[in-house]
Amino acid sequence: MRKLANITNLDDFYRTEEWTALTEKLKQQSHGVCAQCHKTIADWSLLIVHHKIHLTLANMKDPNISLNENNLEVICLDCHNKEHNRFGYN
Repeated sequence: MRKLANITNLDDFYRTEEWTALTEKLKQQSHGVCAQCHKTIADWSLLIVHHKIHLTLANMKDPNISLNENNLEVICLDCHNKEHNRFGYN
């Protein structure tokens, strides 16, 4: 199991066993329903486990932010793009 202390960038964090196991657990608990728009998403690869307090290099090693289920929500890709003002959303 990789330790958060050894992680140096966000890409590596998102590849940790801790993160991948947690995302799978939360997606299963969501039953494929987006926490924001409440649509059921059949393709779970289009679901994102989103950090409410955005993950940064400064806070990624703090499990109270990076791995805290109270700081996470399962949302669809469209809502995630809206959340981050991507692809014409604002």
